[in-house]
Amino acid sequence: MSFKTIHTGNMSSIIQLNDSAFLRLGNLPIRDQCNTGILVTTDGIILIDFPQQDPADEILLETESLFRQKVTHIFFTHAHGDHRNGLAGLTREDILLLCSEAGAKELTNCYPGLSSQIRALNNGESVMAGGLHFYIDIPLRLPAHSPWDMLISCEEYQLLFMGDFLNPPDTLYFHSSNYQNWIRSLSAMWDSFNGRLLIPGHGLPWTAAEASVSFKYIVSLGKIFEALLKKGMDGNSLSDLSDLFQLLPQEKERLSSMGRLAGEHMLRQLKEITQVYTQ
Repeated sequence: MSFKTIHTGNMSSIIQLNDSAFLRLGNLPIRDQCNTGILVTTDGIILIDFPQQDPADEILLETESLFRQKVTHIFFTHAHGDHRNGLAGLTREDILLLCSEAGAKELTNCYPGLSSQIRALNNGESVMAGGLHFYIDIPLRLPAHSPWDMLISCEEYQLLFMGDFLNPPDTLYFHSSNYQNWIRSLSAMWDSFNGRLLIPGHGLPWTAAEASVSFKYIVSLGKIFEALLKKGMDGNSLSDLSDLFQLLPQEKERLSSMGRLAGEHMLRQLKEITQVYTQ
């Protein structure tokens, strides 16, 4: 799937999803920036996620100059730093911040002096903003990607902003994640992804079919971890991939059949799962 680039600058680019929806592709390695959704309405601009910026109002200046509207709302898929650190420099009182209840508590704790109002949203809630309908899906309450995960569906445009709830396999991480709950949550909601353009927190948009590779990868990673436990081992027992595949040759075959033979990130992820599992 290809998208037209309408703007480049600040080590990032903005691509067009449809006539009124755009995506700013954040530079994670250098600037610790996630993607930012940009929905342009006659009543103002709605942003999805707000990473750190330099200058502090970089994304506001960029979007308001490009689209000649004021930003009125910022939704947050979750409250990890690369998705909310832009709030450190936000002084605008006219922007409403929307996130899950757990996310709202985290934002308040991190930024007690915020000028903007924060509104906490509930699972299944429907929200109107800028004349658009947004449907809120909050996964199972045990941490999947994070304790604050919130999936945001823009009904008019059939867009689903997923944050980091599903990313390419090499960018998935499990520092605060329960992989079993992650799998259960994805399984329960997968049918609702069909027909929508899925917007991850990092990387280009996907169809549900394209995104299924990452879902299958999480499932496979969970099976590998459970197989290690049965052998009295965990992620900390492995020094490299050859160790893993000598112990579990069937997992190498499974990953190869997916077209996704894991690299260094698999060792990192297994160690992260181990850390969460042993807490």
